[in-house]
Amino acid sequence: APTKSQNMGGVTITGSSEIDLNQIQAESGGKITQSKTQAKLQNTDLKEALIVLESLKQAVTTDNTLNPLAKEVVEEKIQTIQREVQKPQPDKSLADQAITALKKGLAGVEELAEPVMRVASLVAKAWIIIP
Repeated sequence: APTKSQNMGGVTITGSSEIDLNQIQAESGGKITQSKTQAKLQNTDLKEALIVLESLKQAVTTDNTLNPLAKEVVEEKIQTIQREVQKPQPDKSLADQAITALKKGLAGVEELAEPVMRVASLVAKAWIIIP
């Protein structure tokens, strides 16, 4: 897992999502409202969404039914979603708009529409947890 660093109230947290947030809360005296389980769930959903997006990107590249302009637009939306879900403070609205655009753009292509629905579902689950 990639190592991430986050600074909250002068306390820098570095490491994977396996950090015991309750321990940090006790040591820093700060208030962390996110539970360890939620952090893991959110992380898992977003990781899975990124994997699905990556394979979707490859499928779009090799798809013969989409015209080059449509492919370009779709790839741009995939990159937007990938970028946003990896941010500590994602622009949910931007990511949601990109997902909606993907749904519309790939609606007629069965094998590409299914992964988009999957990404939409995973991201929606993660968004519930991210404040």
